[in-house]
Amino acid sequence: MPAPGQLAQLVPGLSQGLGSAVTALAYAPTSGLWIGTQADGVYLLPTAVKGKPAPLHFTTASGLLYNSTTALLADRSGRIWLAAPGTGLAVWQPSRPHFTYYRLHRGGLEATALAETADGTIWVGSEGQGLFYQRQRSERW
Repeated sequence: MPAPGQLAQLVPGLSQGLGSAVTALAYAPTSGLWIGTQADGVYLLPTAVKGKPAPLHFTTASGLLYNSTTALLADRSGRIWLAAPGTGLAVWQPSRPHFTYYRLHRGGLEATALAETADGTIWVGSEGQGLFYQRQRSERW
């Protein structure tokens, strides 16, 4: 941590300024720190096992439905929930190296907030489209 009055250091391996504003952060011990951006997809700073692994960058070119992120959530099982404007939810599971998608509203979902309750229920708040939830071990919304 820099001393008062000194400039902080940028995270090595990330493009300067990340190419876009940071809009969301989530940490999962099984994968690392996830960084959502306004227009440059999502970055993952992997949990260091040996040395410093290189950051990963996910965009529409690598399978995301949209390059903007409005909310991120790391749930207790290590899954990463990603909300993007107008598209719905993307979920990264540690056991699979890809995103799974949920469309909760016809015509797209303007998800703005994500939360997990003590019983494992995932909650999704939206902009004018209501509140959605998925109980633990259920694929139903």
